[in-house]
Amino acid sequence: MICCVALSRALNTHRNRETLVIWLLALGLPFGLRFFVGDSFINTLDEGVLWYGVVETATGGVPLRDFQAYQPGRYYLLVALARVFGDGLLGLRTSLAVVQSVGLAAALFALKRVVPSPFWLIPIAFAISLWQQPHFKVFESTLSLIAVLVVLRFVERPDAGRSLACGLLFGFGAFVGHNHALYLLLAVASCVCLVTLRDARARSLRTFFAAPIGALLGLAITFGSMIAAPGIYSAIWQRMALVIRAGSTNLTLAVPWPWTLDFTSSWGLAAWGRFGISMLFVLAPAAIVLSAALAWFGSRDGLHRRALLCATSIVGVFYMHHAFARADPPHLAQAIHPAILAGFALLALAPRGRMQRGAILALSTLLVVIAPIGLDRHPLSILWKPSEEMRALDVRGDTLRVPRPVGDRLEAAMRVVAERVAAQDTLLILNAPILYPMLDRSAPTYELFLILPTAANQQDLMIADLAGVDWILIQDLAFDGRQELRFRSTNERVWREIEETFVQVSGTGLIPPFQLWKRATRASRQHGATGF
Repeated sequence: MICCVALSRALNTHRNRETLVIWLLALGLPFGLRFFVGDSFINTLDEGVLWYGVVETATGGVPLRDFQAYQPGRYYLLVALARVFGDGLLGLRTSLAVVQSVGLAAALFALKRVVPSPFWLIPIAFAISLWQQPHFKVFESTLSLIAVLVVLRFVERPDAGRSLACGLLFGFGAFVGHNHALYLLLAVASCVCLVTLRDARARSLRTFFAAPIGALLGLAITFGSMIAAPGIYSAIWQRMALVIRAGSTNLTLAVPWPWTLDFTSSWGLAAWGRFGISMLFVLAPAAIVLSAALAWFGSRDGLHRRALLCATSIVGVFYMHHAFARADPPHLAQAIHPAILAGFALLALAPRGRMQRGAILALSTLLVVIAPIGLDRHPLSILWKPSEEMRALDVRGDTLRVPRPVGDRLEAAMRVVAERVAAQDTLLILNAPILYPMLDRSAPTYELFLILPTAANQQDLMIADLAGVDWILIQDLAFDGRQELRFRSTNERVWREIEETFVQVSGTGLIPPFQLWKRATRASRQHGATGF
């Protein structure tokens, strides 16, 4: 009874009811999606790297230093959540739903300022949550949404405390990913400088220097990890050198502008999805540019009244780089969230009434429709996949629903390894890191998958690691359909070493592009490929 009375009093104000609605949506939608369709599909590369990293970190491994990984922050956070939800693949996805909830809550707390009533947060929340994909890259969307909220609060009231929060945000982002370190550094620096120029309240040394102080405090986590784990410093710089040498953060793709698409053959669901994605590659940066124009070139007196436009433009302009660095649907989904918030902020400029509410509903509906048909392997797309195209796959006790060809290949790979590779033998798996945790094995080399051309000295290190390898399981992929991105082309020295010291095993029952290689003996070298 006492609890009921306390709850009634707590909900007696508009602000508390609004907060309750936000947290119900922020928790209910990601966890609802996770438990409804969160067992669908599997990604053998990026999801495999994340899952393997969490498992290895939980047993004492250090991300970046001991194995190929992102910055350590996401792994340590997921290891902590794994104590609650488990370290299996579905447990990992549940942990990621927690991260997704934080990002969605940040978005809704930012948008509550501009919606006609808390009710309109419901369709908006549906739209944003469906775009927090792929699930194994949800840190990207979450950090960008938190950044919008933190910058928004500083623009509304530029004091020392909120300036400090901006700096802390950058420091934490640097512990999660190199790209976030760059985007958030630029966003925070731009925010503090622009607001200082436009708002007299920010013109104090205490406010101005609070941001760099916060950045140093946030970076203390990264510096502490360097001290606690010797060797991680050099690993960070080696990763940065790889990006500089490659000249790009990713394999680039041509932007799928609407006028470059070919729809002469089909106007089915997939074609509409491609068209929707191509339109968003136009509309997302357009929303950021329009927000910036209205926010920063309007009246000097009302900057705080256009705070959401300011925040989305500052954060969104830098995160758009992530979307266009590799212009495909997954990377657009990882970076589009500030632009989505900018779209709703622009609609808020319209006079309140039926037209504004209709526009909010229309934009939400458009985003909800495009996400599952336009994004590769969106969890909701399993609802209209023909049952004969899907199958169940056992992944260390978790049952997933995956496309039949993918499930057949992975199941055959696990079966062949179980039949032919002894527990004490060392197995190297190339370009299919998901199989390491599935088989409960650790990688004998630093690299988990190799797509970009590797420097000669790095290849020499991998060749040295091959001396202790008995078997190699290769997923011989041509990434983006480009033959020059096969492992044999990007790592020619390593491939020559494999051909000289291993022989390919035939008649294994593996399904291409998987291949099995065994360290050669004198007899096997004389007879070439063999069934052993």
